[in-house]
Amino acid sequence: MAFWNRAQNPELFKASLAGDTATVMALLNNGVDVDVKNAEGETALMAAALKGHKEIVELLILKGADVDIKASDGATAFMAATVGGHIRIKELLTLAGSGIEGLNSSDKCGIEQKKQMLTETVQKATKLSVPHYELKLPDGTLREITGAKDLRDELVDGSIPGGMPCRPIAKTGKGGVVKEAAWGTVASIIGRSGFEGRVLFRPVWAHTITGLWIGAVIGFAAWLLLDVFNCLRTALELSGPQYNSRGHAVSTKLAAFAIVCMYWFLSGALPMLAETLRVNWLKKLAATASARAFQFGIGGLILLGVQGGDPSAVLAGIAPGLSAAFGAMVVGALVFGPPGAVIGTVTGLLRAPGLAVAAQREQESLLLPLLGGILAPVATTAAVIVLWQRYGAALADSVLQGFVR
Repeated sequence: MAFWNRAQNPELFKASLAGDTATVMALLNNGVDVDVKNAEGETALMAAALKGHKEIVELLILKGADVDIKASDGATAFMAATVGGHIRIKELLTLAGSGIEGLNSSDKCGIEQKKQMLTETVQKATKLSVPHYELKLPDGTLREITGAKDLRDELVDGSIPGGMPCRPIAKTGKGGVVKEAAWGTVASIIGRSGFEGRVLFRPVWAHTITGLWIGAVIGFAAWLLLDVFNCLRTALELSGPQYNSRGHAVSTKLAAFAIVCMYWFLSGALPMLAETLRVNWLKKLAATASARAFQFGIGGLILLGVQGGDPSAVLAGIAPGLSAAFGAMVVGALVFGPPGAVIGTVTGLLRAPGLAVAAQREQESLLLPLLGGILAPVATTAAVIVLWQRYGAALADSVLQGFVR
């Protein structure tokens, strides 16, 4: 399967291979055959299965893709998922009926029931997969645009003004409107779509906000890990033979504290960090870690209670662990967020001249980025450093004393 090198692949095929869910949804809504083949008889489902694009595989199955179609070389979508090493894709294809010809009627019935459950889940999940927008033109007529990218492109080339009335609408796969939002302007609607929308109107400030957010998330994750390591280190120090049972109880509470913090890191901070940084390998790691975080947390606490022989100490460590996780979010945001804002502002100032922006917009004032993106973060960082030098040791000591009680 070397189809990614072929220039004549259909558009649906290319979008599925690239993982472009919005384009896949738009093409299917416009009536493109879900089972369209390239010159080698390969389908979009095979491409998505090979690359591990789970959401697109689900969408294609929902649209009625034939999971058992064979390419010219005999390959199927299931084989493509096998070559790509994507176990969850193989499970999806099996639920959809791929390779079930040899099963008995009871197994087939079970798979059909699971397939129905899968279809219902995907239908709910894909209703809002691709954003649709409705514009009210000057003459009062309505015009629909599919996809935030198309809306941004028309803003950049000046086809539509930022002040034009606009509202997002959600549609089913068959094109029916299922949800209508309140009217706003194109600028306000697209500005809420994330960095790509904000940068069209305030390119420097958009970088400031993004830098602040990335810094805060990194700080949240880093501070949680720091809590974990510090607590485990102290717990090990207190669990030595020279300590009495009271020292062991304190050690157990600290270990429970660390386990709760690690649970928060795996289930919240790591996925948030991966989504913020948009690093594919980190996203996969975060998805796996998040799925296992609950088992890790509960299992770790149970094991700690059994081995330590003091379940009450384990329970006593959970509440401080939750408090520490919240504290880590606040402290991490205060420590890393302001430098992130400064870096983001400087990056925005350097990049702004070369960025595509809305053709019809007011010129961005640099006063807000300079005050909010440089002066305020510098002042905040200085205040945090002063407060930490003055009260940090006493705060750390009071936290430790809370475990000793």
